[in-house]
Amino acid sequence: MTSKALDLLDNDKGFFLMVEGSNIDVCESEQDMKGTIEQMMAFDHTVDYVLNWAQQHQGTLVLVQPTTKRAVCKFPTMPRLTT
Repeated sequence: MTSKALDLLDNDKGFFLMVEGSNIDVCESEQDMKGTIEQMMAFDHTVDYVLNWAQQHQGTLVLVQPTTKRAVCKFPTMPRLTT
């Protein structure tokens, strides 16, 4: 979607585009580690695409803002090993 948005908005006057990886919040709140990592990887891929696009378009400013809350994942407690 981001690549299509950049193609459609590209012009001589400039534009503003906000891209959000919104499902990461859902995955984090559900303690879905696999989903959280997948969402982070997808967002990382998008940021990489935008940065490469910006290198081709002089005068482009890219801001990346992390979520306003910290990611918290709970892991099940492991039994203490005794020797």
